[in-house]
Amino acid sequence: MFKIQTLIPSFIRPIFSRDAKALKSYFHLAIASLIVGIVISILDHDAILTIIGLYSETSEFISYPVLQAVPVHGETFISKLLHLLKTNILIESIFLITLPGIFLLSRIPIILKFLTIGILLPPIALEFVGLTPFIVLVILLEIVASSMAGLSGDHLGLALLIPKRLYGNVSRITAFKQALVELVKYYTVVTTILLLSSLIECTIAYALSVLFTV
Repeated sequence: MFKIQTLIPSFIRPIFSRDAKALKSYFHLAIASLIVGIVISILDHDAILTIIGLYSETSEFISYPVLQAVPVHGETFISKLLHLLKTNILIESIFLITLPGIFLLSRIPIILKFLTIGILLPPIALEFVGLTPFIVLVILLEIVASSMAGLSGDHLGLALLIPKRLYGNVSRITAFKQALVELVKYYTVVTTILLLSSLIECTIAYALSVLFTV
């Protein structure tokens, strides 16, 4: 019988098994934030305008799934893909989600990220009905990646504050080094997922741009 564990690379299975319950809590938190955002969007139209303004002002640093992959000003597929990888991996995942984990704060950016995505989802789904399944797929991939990025970041903080919880009776320095090793392992998966989601975004966006310019 097929088991989901077979999809997990062997080098990360031990820590994945240890962290499975915690990873689910991050995943559920992101899903709950997304749903709350959708409800806010339905009840408060002004919230939609506020978030549109936010994405307009911060488009160089954060991106909305699929829509911000649409090429502008003659951008090539590769340049747009590199931009998405920069925003998805370097800025959103590492700087905005993982690094706050040193202070055990990774959950906060996860909540804010998917709350804002949820607020814009209903109007986007109504405007781009055909794109909705792809947008939802990319959002789910980003939820999985963000959950791993957040957990690995919070483990850095735990290693410094309460090393015994994860690694037993070891020094904070030893625990922090171990947390860094595990972070690198997690990020091999995070990077793979976000590369896949970025490729999906760019492929769809460029296909549509060609379709509508023919």
